[in-house]
Amino acid sequence: MKDAKQGISHVVRRWFAGAVCLLAWIGAGAATASTPPRWTVAPVDVANVLNGVSCPSTSLCVAVDGRGAVVSTTSPTRGARAWTAADADAGNPLLGVSCPSTLLCVAVDERGDVVTSTDPTGRARAWTVTDVDGTDPLVGVSCPTVTLCVAVNLEGDVVTSTDPTGGAKTWTVTHVDGSNSLYGVSCPAAFLCTAVDGSGDVVTSTTPTGRASSWTVTHVDGSNSLYGVSCPAVFLCVAVDLDGDVVRSIDPTGGAAAWSVTRVDGSNRLTGVSCASISLCAAVDSTGHAVTTTNPTGRAGAWTAADVDGEDSLGGVSCVVPSLCIAVDSSGHVVTSTSPAVAAPTHVDEVAGLSVLAGTVRFGTPVTFKITLLAAARITLQVLRYVPASGRGDREKAHYTSVGTITVSGKDGLNRLRLDRLDRHSLAAGSYEAEVSAGGTAHQVRFTIDG
Repeated sequence: MKDAKQGISHVVRRWFAGAVCLLAWIGAGAATASTPPRWTVAPVDVANVLNGVSCPSTSLCVAVDGRGAVVSTTSPTRGARAWTAADADAGNPLLGVSCPSTLLCVAVDERGDVVTSTDPTGRARAWTVTDVDGTDPLVGVSCPTVTLCVAVNLEGDVVTSTDPTGGAKTWTVTHVDGSNSLYGVSCPAAFLCTAVDGSGDVVTSTTPTGRASSWTVTHVDGSNSLYGVSCPAVFLCVAVDLDGDVVRSIDPTGGAAAWSVTRVDGSNRLTGVSCASISLCAAVDSTGHAVTTTNPTGRAGAWTAADVDGEDSLGGVSCVVPSLCIAVDSSGHVVTSTSPAVAAPTHVDEVAGLSVLAGTVRFGTPVTFKITLLAAARITLQVLRYVPASGRGDREKAHYTSVGTITVSGKDGLNRLRLDRLDRHSLAAGSYEAEVSAGGTAHQVRFTIDG
């Protein structure tokens, strides 16, 4: 842990994505992409360590470096000349940044400062440095909205504000994680934040601006150090550790049993992760690899590692949409891809005999399931909708509730059931689970409907 703290400046760290996306509940990983991911390296801040990046839109990306500079662009795919540096923090290493909109970015530094701007592409004077945490290094920050930012430090504290540009008095330091070092945090909404620490714990809260008791520490990853986390939705968080594992959950506040660990990158140190949606996540490691998936809850085979940056250490990544990811490295490069992970052309995934056909489906459009049977059988397809936790404490935990059932006679070979056999207009935008029962066995998939 001491080594991780000393090396901190060198490598640190919306409810739905749209369309029908699949979260595999059991079974095999995603099919192999028809073409490999393509990434482009551009030297934008040569000789400096870029520690983090945030892209609130495809027309704005903001990175931070180890000398206190902010490097920004309104055209992230147009190469090095499209990026401009501003000395925002007088030589203090900036370790993380979060931009909830194009009109607000919040960076954090090694000396306990937040560095804010409502004009992120402006010059140095567009940025304001505010000491909010004494001399404790702030190493990560997440701002789900312009009225909430949550930062973390190496002393186990969360530092929160509902008015990020309002000065030191608007920030509150709360100790939540004993003697552990927090390395990353992700808040997909104002009512859920998930932080990760160097002892393999996730630290979650549904009231992140509350007292210490509103945060829960859950051990999920053995003796490994969790180093980054991304939650594209309140029902999915994906963390990474320094041993090449992804650690993910579809119920982040559901306790240790709700989290699973999968080795996806050998023994490489995964240093950052970003999920543009529940159907695209990209992690980066200290050996220049990007590890991507269109099925973040799938098995190891659902993740693909590619050498995208030679021997440089990648320290952060931001995927604003599934078709744009921006990573940053220890040599001042940005590494960009407009196809970070290419889904298979036929199916997103097939899970033990049940899958959802690929395609863009919106509310009111039938969802088609592919069901493969080995013999004639009577098929029952039950559809359940995800209901997030509500109320305080454990009064109502997150759960699934049935919204309808289809029963038909099966035939040999391929069978297809369409969700419009149910009253599809009762299926509002949300996250769903489908379970098919045939011949005494049951298989499940998860999908979403966009509003």
